[in-house]
Amino acid sequence: MSITNLMLTVLVIGALYFIAGQRVAFALRSNDAGKLHSLPHYHGAWAALTSVLPALIVLLILSIGKDLLFQFMARDYF
Repeated sequence: MSITNLMLTVLVIGALYFIAGQRVAFALRSNDAGKLHSLPHYHGAWAALTSVLPALIVLLILSIGKDLLFQFMARDYF
């Protein structure tokens, strides 16, 4: 799978988490479970960040380390 497809998948997952987090905040606000400390879109943004940032960090590390790993594997093989 190419890096572009992986990043697109991560961003789609982030968008889904944003929508889910925002819906949870709207549900909590409408159920009168107490006043929220933040607006619903901030809850959605936080959910999206917590799902996207770790995946993007791993993708960044793998994309940097992939070339080095293959060089070491090629040297050891030949």
